[in-house]
Amino acid sequence: MAPELPLVLRSCEFNDIKFTCSPDAQQALRHHLRKTLHDYLLQAAIFQEALDCLSDPGENDYPFRENPKKPNHVPLLARQTEREYYYC
Repeated sequence: MAPELPLVLRSCEFNDIKFTCSPDAQQALRHHLRKTLHDYLLQAAIFQEALDCLSDPGENDYPFRENPKKPNHVPLLARQTEREYYYC
């Protein structure tokens, strides 16, 4: 099975069957699609804002492109730690 997200079923045909859609159903579908589009655009804007906050200044991030810069690895024993407190 392929992932569903990038796939779009544009049309399909059936022998000896005619489908009809009432004007009310078309209007309801149009309303649903517009609302769904609005929700996805809003989510995309929120995610883009989050990406922009994480980007280096001047870095041009294109959506869906991974940042090629990786943080430098610091070995565990070389990492800064909290001060030790001894209680008697």
